[in-house]
Amino acid sequence: MARSASPGSLTGVVEATLDDKSRVVLPARFRRVLPTTITLWISPERCLMVGSPEAHDATVAALARSSSAYAASARRLARIYVDSVGVDGQGRMSVPAAMVRAARLSPGTPVLIEGHGGHVQIWDALARERLLEHVASDVVADQSGWGDLADELDAATLAVISTAASSDSAASHSSGKVGTEVSTD
Repeated sequence: MARSASPGSLTGVVEATLDDKSRVVLPARFRRVLPTTITLWISPERCLMVGSPEAHDATVAALARSSSAYAASARRLARIYVDSVGVDGQGRMSVPAAMVRAARLSPGTPVLIEGHGGHVQIWDALARERLLEHVASDVVADQSGWGDLADELDAATLAVISTAASSDSAASHSSGKVGTEVSTD
């Protein structure tokens, strides 16, 4: 039976390792929300995107509506590097070799698995740290151009997410949970 993502369900950051066979264990809390067959694609920042086929399609559609050079590059990557995989009984997802190379991952190294509402991103841990440092300095220097595209992508992703989880989202907000969670789930 296919499962769909719900708002707020795919959140938090988990440290993991891409094993020597290019497999990564998806956290149980993410596996409960993701569909049984997962779509993989590559972001322009070179992270591995993980989600439902609908989340991938919504991302490509949102990028198609934007005329920025960034969006055009992102759209090409999301269409060239796309694959579907399953999760084995131990919660491991095998990442195809082309995706490992495109996302600049290395077997046997640490990765960060980040939940972003309707999809998950898998990053090389050191690359993510460098990107965050770069972005932090860029935010101060240039605050134009990114907001509209980010809003479009967020809206498109949320549009494909099940509305049944509205109560889950409201419950987590009323419980006072705020911020990014880091765990070793």
